[in-house]
Amino acid sequence: MIRKWSPFLLITLTGLLLYSGITKTYAFTDAYDFVYSADHPDFIKVFFQGGRPIYGFIMKWSYLAINGIEELYILRILALIFAISFSGYFFSYMRREGNNVYESLFVALIVLLSPSLSIKILWSVIWILPLVLWISFYSGVSLVNYQRHGKVLDLVVAIIGGLVVLLTYQPLFTFSIIPLFLNWIKTKDFKELVKLGLIHLSLYLIYFLIFKFYLRFLDIPSLERAGISTNIFERMQWFITGPLIKGFTWSLFFVSSGFRWAIRAIIIIGLIWSVMSYSKLSFKYFLINSIILFLFLLGSYIPNILSSDSWMSYRTMDTLLLIPILSIWFSIKKSRVSDLSKKVIYALFLFFSFAMAFFNINRGFIDIQVAEYNAVNKKMASLDENTNTLLFIPPPLKLVQDEKILKRVITDEFGRLSSSSTWVPEPMTRLILRSNGKNESLKLFVMESDKEIMNNHNRVTIDVGSLFLEEIKN
Repeated sequence: MIRKWSPFLLITLTGLLLYSGITKTYAFTDAYDFVYSADHPDFIKVFFQGGRPIYGFIMKWSYLAINGIEELYILRILALIFAISFSGYFFSYMRREGNNVYESLFVALIVLLSPSLSIKILWSVIWILPLVLWISFYSGVSLVNYQRHGKVLDLVVAIIGGLVVLLTYQPLFTFSIIPLFLNWIKTKDFKELVKLGLIHLSLYLIYFLIFKFYLRFLDIPSLERAGISTNIFERMQWFITGPLIKGFTWSLFFVSSGFRWAIRAIIIIGLIWSVMSYSKLSFKYFLINSIILFLFLLGSYIPNILSSDSWMSYRTMDTLLLIPILSIWFSIKKSRVSDLSKKVIYALFLFFSFAMAFFNINRGFIDIQVAEYNAVNKKMASLDENTNTLLFIPPPLKLVQDEKILKRVITDEFGRLSSSSTWVPEPMTRLILRSNGKNESLKLFVMESDKEIMNNHNRVTIDVGSLFLEEIKN
């Protein structure tokens, strides 16, 4: 017999085991800049221009409270607490929806093991997003409850929660369709789905009007990437060949291309089987359900599809990664396969996902960032008082891949060094100088090699790529 608290204990232990490394000292790309410039008067402006004012306020407040890179672990621990709590809530929700303990625990753990949630815990500039993801999900739950019970309060909560998410981090609002998707695969009520879908889509319009209003009120322009693309065909093509295909890979980042395509094929076949399983052997229903499933997949990435920005990142793919897994899971749940076989399938997929997540989190992220920070920190600590100039040589973007430490760089999140980004060397250098009690106002040149610098005998070269390779191999 499983005790009531056992699933929550397992979820907690899974989170603690996966993310034990977040207490180490490191930063990742933008975190260096946030720590260094949070006290700047214009720090928050760019968040308003990007349609994320709440996110901007939270980042400014949290980074003003941080006294250096050494304290960033506090924000990561908060993110982990939110993530574990959200996974526990997801388990409780699944139980209330009539699923058994094993089914509910499977889905809750899949949420926790998602690479999208992983990056939110590992990267301190988005530490608040696990909580925002929870709010988004609750907004969807409230919308489904409104449809079922007709309580206006549920609708109000859904609207307010949705707008809070949109004004914090727009892509995460898509996670509010997860309760709608779970409700649809259970009821197959098309009219109900249309009504909920229209309410969901209307919140995008309300948010857009709020965004445009405050831009005009504050008299500031929007960011270029916050613009809306009018080339629908091009954006659909980008979605299908980019995020959608990558989403079918789940968390298989650092494996061969052939293996990744094999997993994609398995997931696509699984999706086709899942749609067939609840289409009553009717081609008409199969076609309708396939279209609805594709619309859900489309809705899971709609802010990015509509945006003029073509950058894909796993931190925005929570919904897109989860919907295929939920569709296949529901078909397994409803199949005539024995309960023991179902448990074995759940356990095997969870073991596989845990192994991939553990590798991605530790080898694909934490080890790299810690080694880079330690390498630069040791070099800075060894500077003598006569040093007046630093020549900073950033590493190549694909250094880890080229040196065969990992197979590839994954978007801008896994498998790369922070200082390969052009905006990182200066704040990284200044902050590490400060933490070592050195003169942080030293002259700093990035990738410079003119005679004045090269002939300066008090110059120190910081070749991050070489320093990193020495550190990571020790």
